[in-house]
Amino acid sequence: MKNNESILPYVGFFQVQIDIPACRSVKERRQVVRSLIDKIRRRWNVSAIDLGPENRWDQAYLAFSLVGTSYGMCKDRIEALKNFLEREEEMATFNIIHFWQEVDAYGDLSDAED
Repeated sequence: MKNNESILPYVGFFQVQIDIPACRSVKERRQVVRSLIDKIRRRWNVSAIDLGPENRWDQAYLAFSLVGTSYGMCKDRIEALKNFLEREEEMATFNIIHFWQEVDAYGDLSDAED
């Protein structure tokens, strides 16, 4: 790499709130959420977490993060993930309540120490 080139990683974050009206227990909620998270991890290789809430089995807040080499790359992957969730919503037992997404440049790594 040339000395004047910068390496700028981009970080994408995506959060979704879903309603799971058919769930009547924490176990049922866990099955729906785990299945969804596992499908997403396998397909897009993103980090994923169930943020809760712990005291409700009819809702879930899921968050996903990814790293890319460009803003467009991160934005496209998040959009694909969003489209996947919307398709799953049509076939599954959950309803999407809210999406939130953000993509930011992390910082210049060209001067990073080894």
